[in-house]
Amino acid sequence: MDLSIIVLNYKTKAFLRQYIKGVFEQNWNFNFEVIIVDNNSNDGSVEMLKEEFLNNQKYESLNLKLIESNKNTGHSIGNNIGIEKASGRYVLISNTDIIYFNPNDMKKMLDYMNNHQDIAVLGPKLKNADGSIQDNCLRFYKFSTILNRRSFFSKTPWGKKDLERFSMHDFDHQKIKDVDWIMGAQQLIRKDFLEAAGNLDDRFFLYFADTDICKQAWLKNKRVVYYPDVNIIHYHKRESAKSLRLKDIFGYTTRLHIKDWRRYIKKYGIKNSSTRKNN
Repeated sequence: MDLSIIVLNYKTKAFLRQYIKGVFEQNWNFNFEVIIVDNNSNDGSVEMLKEEFLNNQKYESLNLKLIESNKNTGHSIGNNIGIEKASGRYVLISNTDIIYFNPNDMKKMLDYMNNHQDIAVLGPKLKNADGSIQDNCLRFYKFSTILNRRSFFSKTPWGKKDLERFSMHDFDHQKIKDVDWIMGAQQLIRKDFLEAAGNLDDRFFLYFADTDICKQAWLKNKRVVYYPDVNIIHYHKRESAKSLRLKDIFGYTTRLHIKDWRRYIKKYGIKNSSTRKNN
């Protein structure tokens, strides 16, 4: 098996339907499987999958598997459930709000990984629906970056400077480049590296698992590469950018972000958390 696509679903029924149809229409000329882990959505996603895809002869050629979780396990554990069942040489961790347009794109990414054995994680260029480029390749967080992202400090000169550094706004996003980490909406990862790393760190509930697996790659002398020769649409709406109202600053997703950030700092320490190598 060449590729295992892991799709973690939590209450994204419409996106999930669109995603599976999109993959089916690609007619990829390599062996792949799609493993969907439903994180106890209770929004009709499971019923939709069974009725429209798993029991539909039209999609018999699509190697589609469904795993139902009895609770919302979060990002890391949910994806790990799928990774444990994956049989591909490569694992693609993918959000449901992704659209593939060019059938050759995924093959190009696989070929690039095959030709560069030192790469552990590869990420494509992600675009918004209007064609603008998303901040998909990023630098590691500094200690103050969370605060600058989640509060009015983002409007200050020093906050803006840190966020521009974090988001790599000084970088030409048309060039292939080694980067600190790739956003988890679309990460192509070598399966043997995942096994060596112990899969995603299940201490991270929603955030930092994507950061952490890239940090692990660098610590194991593997590369993390941004690959803009492939363009993929991602209907991404960053929760931390909704507003700077107090109810949002101290809202649920902010609390999760800070909790996972504290776990990340505890794992690496303040000094080592922002570098590719530990001292």
